[in-house]
Amino acid sequence: MLRLSGFKLLIAALLAGPLVLGGGSLVTGGAPEPPTGGEHLRGPAIVGTAILDGTNLTFTGSCKGQPVVLNALMDVDDLPTLTADDVEGFRISGATSLVPQCYDIAGDLIVNTVTKFTNNGVQASADVVVLAVVAP
Repeated sequence: MLRLSGFKLLIAALLAGPLVLGGGSLVTGGAPEPPTGGEHLRGPAIVGTAILDGTNLTFTGSCKGQPVVLNALMDVDDLPTLTADDVEGFRISGATSLVPQCYDIAGDLIVNTVTKFTNNGVQASADVVVLAVVAP
């Protein structure tokens, strides 16, 4: 879904932005892709609330009691049509290395649960739970 490309970058920034120290980092995500084959979901969860207001993203949450906070500029195509289903299942390849306080394994991160999603056409917000996807 090309129209969500901005939102996919938003989720990547939401997870990676506040946790990377020093130089910049590029994180890319793909279409929603649940665990396959021998893959399985693993915690601990990264839990928080994301609010997108036009081009401003605010994320507050935590992982293992460690705060995760982000304020960033982000543009989302077709914000008025964004739904919780568009967000759930979004996967970020290799991103567990960006959150070493949460994971000591190599794997992807995936938006496992989206709750309390609201979108009034100008602002979208949701509570999200993100888990690791690991191979056996």
